[in-house]
Amino acid sequence: MITNAFMYGDGPYELVLHVDEKDIMVVVVDGSPVLPAPAPHDLAAEHGRGLRIVARLSDGFYGCHPQRYLTQPGLVGKATWFAIPRSGTAGNVVPIRAGV
Repeated sequence: MITNAFMYGDGPYELVLHVDEKDIMVVVVDGSPVLPAPAPHDLAAEHGRGLRIVARLSDGFYGCHPQRYLTQPGLVGKATWFAIPRSGTAGNVVPIRAGV
């Protein structure tokens, strides 16, 4: 998501992590008003899989919406986000373990 913000969005960029006892939420904010849209499914394409990967790894807990910057509240951009559970598994989510 950060790479996509650099490639397709506008600065400034912001990475926000929210961690609580249940979930880890990752939010990437950039200055472009253009919301991402899934590309047509094309196995031969070099690009266009990002939202599908995020959707799969987050078991569907992801999105994009207009967002104020935390570090510069006067600026509005868009936030692309996903959330994954901290423990156990949910659907297609594979927990990350140290040393694996």
